[in-house]
Amino acid sequence: MKLTPPSYLMLGLVRLGASSGYAIKQAADVSTRFFWPTSLAQVYPQLAQLEAAGLLSRSDDPHGSRRRSAYQLTDAGHEALSSWLRSPRKGTTQFRDEGILRLFSADALPLAEQLALVRALRERARRTSARMREQIVPLADTLASSGNRYPALVARLGADTYAYVERWLTRLEGELERGRAGRPGWMLDELAHAGAENLDAHHVARYDAKEDADARAEVALLERLGLTPESVVLEIGPGTGQFTLAVAPVCARVIAVDISEPMLARLHANTSRLGIHNVEAVRAGFLSYEHTGPPVDFVYSRYALHHLPDFWKALALARLRATLRTGGVMRLSDVVYDFSPADAAHRIEAWCATAGHSVEGEWSRAELEEHVRDEHSTFAWLLEPMIRSSGFQILDAEHSDDGIFAKYVLRAV
Repeated sequence: MKLTPPSYLMLGLVRLGASSGYAIKQAADVSTRFFWPTSLAQVYPQLAQLEAAGLLSRSDDPHGSRRRSAYQLTDAGHEALSSWLRSPRKGTTQFRDEGILRLFSADALPLAEQLALVRALRERARRTSARMREQIVPLADTLASSGNRYPALVARLGADTYAYVERWLTRLEGELERGRAGRPGWMLDELAHAGAENLDAHHVARYDAKEDADARAEVALLERLGLTPESVVLEIGPGTGQFTLAVAPVCARVIAVDISEPMLARLHANTSRLGIHNVEAVRAGFLSYEHTGPPVDFVYSRYALHHLPDFWKALALARLRATLRTGGVMRLSDVVYDFSPADAAHRIEAWCATAGHSVEGEWSRAELEEHVRDEHSTFAWLLEPMIRSSGFQILDAEHSDDGIFAKYVLRAV
């Protein structure tokens, strides 16, 4: 028998303990499918051929009234698998994906439909990466106790591959949107800097269980600072709308600006459910929102500015100042490091140590580490001069005891 890659797939999965044809198909679906898919129509003929070649042994393994066969590797099967693994032949790299095939011919579509295709592919890559990281990697990790660590490593490779595809498609989406809007090529791609979690519908769905914006207290603060039923509030990065829903009933209008479609969808669902009609949702970011009409009375932003590198933070603050009337108030809260670089390792490690283990209902250590590593939170002694240079007076600056969080009250001057 001439062995082929599907033959070695069968031998490898039997070695890991998948003893029946059905079990092999189930195992392949949660392991090798992302790089070498198979079907039951392939599995059973392969098993029969491998048994006939003496590479597998078969025994009856009935389950109730159902007949079933169980397979094990023979010594010859072990030798065949080991010889293949040691072979210098690496095979041809293949990447078969109908979605990417469509992208190859996407020039035949109008720009709006090109964008729709790219967004659909980006969302598919995000879902696949999340499923692999949250379901398949932990499942593969259970094999490590028996000395089989490479299934989990390859599962992580798969999750990372789809995460890279998601980031690549996010950048392409930003390029197409900038081209449609006529924005210069040097302008920052805000969508690519939005944080992958904020484009993840699953993260958005669990966000309110993880994060309490203390919205009622924030609204009460703005009322003490002059918020009235005639006030117009511009909120940048409303997310699911905790503050939006709290402030809308006590002001004339809220302009809620967010770059994330899933966040805006959840915000729209929440305002519709509560019958709130004075919220205008705008899909844009700090650098792409174009304000029309009179300057607003209040600007509110919580845990959003950190998505921008420092150069772009300064530009964003200046743009926000231009939307705000002189004397108006901005409430800014974010992760802002209030310590020296020499203390950074100790302070960051202490913060990460406060995290939980699950992404459900709490912030996990992996999420906090990702924030520090991939986001752009900055030092207070860098941010505060930017604030002043952008035309704001800092009326109040409140820093958490651990030096991680800051809340500002700013006046437009």
